[in-house]
Amino acid sequence: MSARSTEALAYLRERYPLSRFLPLAMFLATAGHAGSSTWEPPGLARSVLLALGLVLQFRLWDDLESLPEDRREHPDRVLCQARSRTPFLALLGITVAFNTALLLASIPALLGYAALCGAALCWYRWLAPRLPHGALTAHGVLLKYPALVAILHAASGEGTLPPLVPSLVYLCFCVHELLHDRRLLSSPGMPRLLRAEMLTLWAASVALCLSSPAPSVLWGAQLALSLGAPGLLMALYQRSLGREGVGPLADAVFALSFLQTLSFTLRSRP
Repeated sequence: MSARSTEALAYLRERYPLSRFLPLAMFLATAGHAGSSTWEPPGLARSVLLALGLVLQFRLWDDLESLPEDRREHPDRVLCQARSRTPFLALLGITVAFNTALLLASIPALLGYAALCGAALCWYRWLAPRLPHGALTAHGVLLKYPALVAILHAASGEGTLPPLVPSLVYLCFCVHELLHDRRLLSSPGMPRLLRAEMLTLWAASVALCLSSPAPSVLWGAQLALSLGAPGLLMALYQRSLGREGVGPLADAVFALSFLQTLSFTLRSRP
């Protein structure tokens, strides 16, 4: 195996472990199937595979664009220690080709993907460098996730994507970002923003539950998750203010949102 391939694989092991990103891809794929007319195992597996490719592309792209800053703050990372960006640009190109191939069957999804890539290029090369690093840039780059949900939905088949679903996904990522980034959370006004986003996330989950109330086991499970969410979010907020922070427990926000989205998607099938 060549040195370049070794570097690319080392990057994947470090920055894209499947133990962490496969559940995330399942979350996004499930959200993308909300309101879809198709809910078959082959289609779901294809959506998860596409979500894995899309998330990898934009994670790698983000790492490449933030390389100068990461070399100062995370010099031990594989990408920061590499002498050349060529292996990682090749990996990015392979990922783009993989995603494009999976999207060829759906023109709307392919056009949405192209639009998102164009928007990301404008963000990294023009807009982000002109904005101060903080909540605006951190939350701006997270807009790609509801966009990915829309692309996955377009690729999954017919049906209408309920707007509350990508909204809940976005809020979930926003809350996780503040819980995960202690430096960002320590900035003035950020704890207040975190409380507001947690409240909005909870309101979105309740609204999603009540958007199509139909007494059933799945609806009861979603309602129970919505009613229990404030306790979990409050506990995470209090822990985030401590010296040790939240740490891996921040992923509980993803677990909660995933279960809520899964319950809604299963019970809202046409």
